[in-house]
Amino acid sequence: MKIGGLQKVTLIDFPDLIAAIVFVKGCNFACPFCFNRDLVLGNLPTLSPKTVLAFLKKRKKILDGVVISGGEPTLQPDLEAFIRKIRKLGYQVKLDTNGAQPAVLKKLLSKKLIDYVALDIKGPLNEEYAAAIGKQLFEPTVVIGSIKLLLKAKIPFEFRTTIVPKMHEKRTLRAMAKGLKKIVGQRKITWFWQNFQPQTCLNPEFEARKPYSKETLNDFLKIAKRDYPEVKLREQ
Repeated sequence: MKIGGLQKVTLIDFPDLIAAIVFVKGCNFACPFCFNRDLVLGNLPTLSPKTVLAFLKKRKKILDGVVISGGEPTLQPDLEAFIRKIRKLGYQVKLDTNGAQPAVLKKLLSKKLIDYVALDIKGPLNEEYAAAIGKQLFEPTVVIGSIKLLLKAKIPFEFRTTIVPKMHEKRTLRAMAKGLKKIVGQRKITWFWQNFQPQTCLNPEFEARKPYSKETLNDFLKIAKRDYPEVKLREQ
């Protein structure tokens, strides 16, 4: 595991649990607005998995869960083995993923190694998706495949989107809402929005973009709710 960071406690990232967050290095996306630039580029010092596991062992009476985030965790070849060690300590595990590795997700789900998933939705699930993730060519059917896997799984999950000015507007968000609803159907799966933060962006030009005001985001929410009522704004 190429671990680039450890947040020792969080009260908001794993619903209903006190958790730590393990951040892995590297990603197969190049989202220009991503504020984890150093993680994506692998510029941070690497933490030993043994060090992280030793910390988790000491905190068993305080923490309930572990979030594995990134970067993109499903790129790590020893992710399954690392999760097994965490679970052996008695922790529940939440996975944050971009959904581009459905085969890895399927394996983790089939082996009942994860308890909660946050799946990022970057843009409309069509030909526009490539621009949102900084790739010239990308087939969003792999992300749709991950969504369908989660719909069949017996664990809770959520969708999340970072709302970026000029990239996410009324038309874009309406298209995303319609696309998600078409896949999800009558299931009530929460879709969380978080406001863009113009700091340490993968593309430095995005740091000049001013985040939407809360009023504007709430106006956008009203539009998206017409097609996807379970969309919510996550306070930061």
